[in-house]
Amino acid sequence: MTRHSPSWLLRMGDELDASFSALADGAFIVCSGDGEAILDGEGSLQRIPGAVLGERCVSRALPGVDHAAWQNLFAPQPEEYRVREDTIRCRVADGIIRVLRVRHAVMPGVPERRLVFIKDETEQHERRELLARAQSLEADESARLQAAVLVNGERVESACIEYACTTMPSKLVNGDFIDVFRPHPGAVDVMLGDVMGKGMDAAILGTVVKIGLFRSMATMTRDPERAPGVRDVCAATERFITPHLLARRSITTLSYLRLYEAEGLAEFVDFGHTPIVHYQAASGACRLVKGADMPLGFVEKQAFRSFLLPFRQGDIFVVFSDGLSECPGRERAYFGDERIMRVVGSRSDTAPRELADTLVRLAFEFSESGFADDVSLVCVKVNCLDADALEPGDSDGTLRLNLKHGSSSAGAKLRHSVDSALARAGYSDDEQRGRVVLACHEALVNILEHGLEGRGGRCVVDWRVRHGVFSAEYSYKGIDYDWLVAPEYKLGAYASHGYGVGIIHAAMDSVLVCKGYGDEKTLVLCKRLR
Repeated sequence: MTRHSPSWLLRMGDELDASFSALADGAFIVCSGDGEAILDGEGSLQRIPGAVLGERCVSRALPGVDHAAWQNLFAPQPEEYRVREDTIRCRVADGIIRVLRVRHAVMPGVPERRLVFIKDETEQHERRELLARAQSLEADESARLQAAVLVNGERVESACIEYACTTMPSKLVNGDFIDVFRPHPGAVDVMLGDVMGKGMDAAILGTVVKIGLFRSMATMTRDPERAPGVRDVCAATERFITPHLLARRSITTLSYLRLYEAEGLAEFVDFGHTPIVHYQAASGACRLVKGADMPLGFVEKQAFRSFLLPFRQGDIFVVFSDGLSECPGRERAYFGDERIMRVVGSRSDTAPRELADTLVRLAFEFSESGFADDVSLVCVKVNCLDADALEPGDSDGTLRLNLKHGSSSAGAKLRHSVDSALARAGYSDDEQRGRVVLACHEALVNILEHGLEGRGGRCVVDWRVRHGVFSAEYSYKGIDYDWLVAPEYKLGAYASHGYGVGIIHAAMDSVLVCKGYGDEKTLVLCKRLR
């Protein structure tokens, strides 16, 4: 008659095989149920430094062992038939502390005995402690570097805007860097970057990038009343830091935002960074502002494109690192750009410091185990625009247009409004006015044909002439359409389509599409008239 082992015994045997088979260079012994008496295998203790051979009692075989930890390991447990383990300490004869890893389980079929495996892990334990101390030291040094150099240390006084900076490190400080400064009277620069990687190496590279930006500005500045353009600064910075990034096989994303206080105009370059959130107080809408360039260090050289964006009193800009938008939550969900927009929109009446703290707090509550990456952000709020900066003829207006295929009334209304505004502002050059008017008309036609797929719909156009800058913002709901591709045509080569977008880019200094909630889009055209 064949005897079958109980199911728990089979499971126990499988567990022992899986648990003990991978272990080596240790001692196997058989002990009593309380772990005090050594019943077999005492000779294998020769592999444990300081053990006394031939002894049948644990206290004599392992002198100096931490008996409290040993007895606790063998204390009765509800789940008796499972492998249990712990690390205990043993003081050998020369006073040196040894760290022992002890693993044991009930012997299958003999519940009053324990199969025990003991391994000396002193060296591994010391290496882990050295590594932990090194990581702690590196984190401390990185944190001090970040506080001293990488995070904004200057306070910019402005009657137009107020702002708040926040940095929340994850487990290890990385290469996030922030600065807010005044490059010249009448402008405030905001930059936020993120170097790929973590720890001191990333922090050092972040410092190199930041120094490169300021060095570029210092070597380019000649007129104390006028700082070098954003695009020129970025090009000079690329020449300085790209060799460092390529040598270390690293990249840096960066948002560089300049706010012209008198013009009510923002200019920015986006090096593959997360989008900027722009809350518009007039409409109560939020939109994502995204540029078109690649991260620094991705290629040796690229042609940068800066974009222009009008702002008004009460508007808010939030520049943030991907540690905020990509904060992981439950079921592999991320905090996300749209959630950031909704938080900004719902708390637009709060001060920048409170808004920044709220975003960090809500993201942390959203996460399951804290931030996986550093979170850095700058919140900027426009408190007022200087009315004294207005020039004779400066004006603004809003057109609510119904676009219909085959109807020219909306286009005619827009052309008349733009031409009249430019004439009132004193721009008597018919050719210059004509280019701007034509670009505005072609934008409306392209929205109807491509953004609305020819089906028609509503479009709200907010136009403005302020301090020598014309802007038109077209808000509509439609599909994605690439406005940034401006086709080039050679003399004698004709294409069947695409001239409208080419005209828009040729006439305007900046063409930008911002995405809002769902299918909301805003096409922004800007032109410096002088």
